[in-house]
Amino acid sequence: MSIRTIFFYATTFFLLLFSYPLSGTHNALAESAEAYALANADTLARTEDAVQMPTITVEAGRVDKKSAVTFTNLDADEIAKRNAATDLPLVLNNVPGVYSYSEAGNSLGYSYLRIRGFDQSKVSVMINGMPLNDPESHLVYWVDLPDIAAGAEDIQVQRGSGGSHLGMSPFGGAVNLVTLRNAQPGLRGEFGFGSWQTRKTGLQYSSGLLANQWSFTGRFSNLSSEGYRDDSWSQLWSAQMSAARIRKNGSDRLNILLGQERLGLAYYGVPMDSIRANPKFNPLSAPVDQVDQFSQPHFQWLSQENLAPNLKYSHTLYLSQGKGSYIQWKPDRELADYGIGPVTVKSSTGSDSLVTNGDIVREKWVAMLQTGWLPRMEYNAAWGDLFGELELRKNNANHWGVVNWSSISAPGVPPQPEYYRWVGVKEYFGIAVNAQWHATPKLLVSPGLSVRRISYDIDQKLGLNSQLYPGYNTSANWTFLLPRLGVVYDFGNFGLGRLSIARSAREPAQSQLFEAGDGGTPQFRSQNGNTWEDPLAEPEELTSIELGFRHEKKEQYRFDVSVYYNLFQNEIIPVGGLNDLGEPRLGNAKSSYQLGFELDGAMKLPMGLLAKGNFSYAQAKFSDYMVYDQQLDANWSQTGTKATKLNGNAVPNIPSILTSGTLEYRNDGFELWSTVRYVGKIVLNNRGDSDYSLPPFSVTSVGWRYKLPDVLAIGLQLDARVENLFDRSYASSGYFYEYASPDGIVTVNEFYPGAPRNYWFGFNIRM
Repeated sequence: MSIRTIFFYATTFFLLLFSYPLSGTHNALAESAEAYALANADTLARTEDAVQMPTITVEAGRVDKKSAVTFTNLDADEIAKRNAATDLPLVLNNVPGVYSYSEAGNSLGYSYLRIRGFDQSKVSVMINGMPLNDPESHLVYWVDLPDIAAGAEDIQVQRGSGGSHLGMSPFGGAVNLVTLRNAQPGLRGEFGFGSWQTRKTGLQYSSGLLANQWSFTGRFSNLSSEGYRDDSWSQLWSAQMSAARIRKNGSDRLNILLGQERLGLAYYGVPMDSIRANPKFNPLSAPVDQVDQFSQPHFQWLSQENLAPNLKYSHTLYLSQGKGSYIQWKPDRELADYGIGPVTVKSSTGSDSLVTNGDIVREKWVAMLQTGWLPRMEYNAAWGDLFGELELRKNNANHWGVVNWSSISAPGVPPQPEYYRWVGVKEYFGIAVNAQWHATPKLLVSPGLSVRRISYDIDQKLGLNSQLYPGYNTSANWTFLLPRLGVVYDFGNFGLGRLSIARSAREPAQSQLFEAGDGGTPQFRSQNGNTWEDPLAEPEELTSIELGFRHEKKEQYRFDVSVYYNLFQNEIIPVGGLNDLGEPRLGNAKSSYQLGFELDGAMKLPMGLLAKGNFSYAQAKFSDYMVYDQQLDANWSQTGTKATKLNGNAVPNIPSILTSGTLEYRNDGFELWSTVRYVGKIVLNNRGDSDYSLPPFSVTSVGWRYKLPDVLAIGLQLDARVENLFDRSYASSGYFYEYASPDGIVTVNEFYPGAPRNYWFGFNIRM
């Protein structure tokens, strides 16, 4: 989408919003909206200098202390402390149960998070109530919204499957982000620089409350870095624009989120010996830049209407349109796979040769259009509250691949360009009903039920190589019935106890169904001509039980403890290796379980000190998992298959121990803090061999910031931080792949290197 088109859409949306009559402006803020904002003050944290005005509240997927869900809230001040030029997963790295890493080693580029060991394909992510998980892969590409943390007013991280009802069905938890709504009127500039030529410029504007009903905010960020690993550079920019109006009985907000990323790819790991010898090595370094580029503007309309004193309506209506590609160097390829015919090469001796292989540069494209409407009704009564939610979403994706260059093409003669194309259409329909029943003055019972219907059709076009791309069509449908129950008991001054029982389910990702752009065969049971139905990959289902207890003494201390048990059917797990996008190849394990424990707390100490920390322990095992291994003779010819049970082995990629501790000092505008994070051993493969694991590691960081006294209404804040203070060499994450050999199955691990000691300096000016 061109900049001109983006601004056309932006202007149109703003004009629609402003078309409400301007007559009859209110001298006082809408009473019902103010009451709602006050009621949620502890859930929707604000910065100390925020303008106290009614909020266009994003309720979808949010929970508060009345919920049986375990959660952590980060307000804008805490986010700013954790954020420099940093992708959002790294900002959340010290939240209980969260483990994050970056492919490039530093904090920019493709970054990932896990909650309770579950990767982000099993974590529901929402921004202003809009689902952000990619409908096809279920992943979240944080790099497509650069510096989104700097534009966040608060972030809620839920742990466990009992939270979000619609959108992506959560397994490990949910991340719910709300962009800037309220801020001190004025301008703010952010500037910073750090290791590996990392640079950041940010500009932010807020109008405050105008005419007792209007507010406007805007933000622009530009980030760049050479990256820690070779050829892992990043060039990123983003913008946010928001306009809101408070009406007598409700409110509206229009959000426009823009982002553009362009970066060097580094999605392959390296053996541990390479990390020790040359940690910056990138296997994707090639004669041409292997570049990823993508842009996906988001348009959101959030609305809230008080229909009656005890009845409220709200919705999130959104549209996003993305387009991008990634370029790959592929040496010594069969040219027929790309629709390029053989070339006859004449030699000086008069003997001709037929060239069928060559080097190529290919580019894979995707264009996506996502639309959605998520309305919500809330009814308040003496006995409690009743909520109804609806989900209507659709994703249209167009994928195609082109060859930009080949070694056999004559100079100036382009190779055959487009060699495949496929279109995917995915539709979601969901309905959820939830209640909060005050069974007694101290007992709150929250039953809920959601029903989701998902349909997904893939239409592969006939390719230049009709054997690889024969024009298959696939169709899949899933229906999920997902009950949940939450119970919260108030023990008075002693604290709050909670119980959550929830059922979650998730359909297979696109790569498990049909690799339509890589010459794959549909993994379906039923074939009728070129049409395939009934996928082999089963949806994974989870039953989760969690007990928790929270106790706090205001401004002195708090702690929260939880124990959970997850029982899986057909868990979708890594089965070894990465696909062309650097994503793990996946399969089903028939039955598995997970048992975990979390402790989170904070305590105010003398002399302006504050101690915060958390500890997580998890164990996950296969209960019923069978794999079928190839058997090869000495000539590497297949002689049969061998069924191998992996029951009792550890489920890969789940940290056994995660712990984080922070000590802070605050005094008169000055803050100093130090954080130590420890990640225990992570088993990487399915075979139960502990030698194929990510070694434990710990990383220490320190930071400070100083807010100078205002001069002529101008404020200045300085900050600095050092990551990996003790310059430890470590691997931040890893994966495995395996292959059959005459001696049996061979397993290989590869790892992503963590960055050595690095620095960041910044300053913030406010007017």
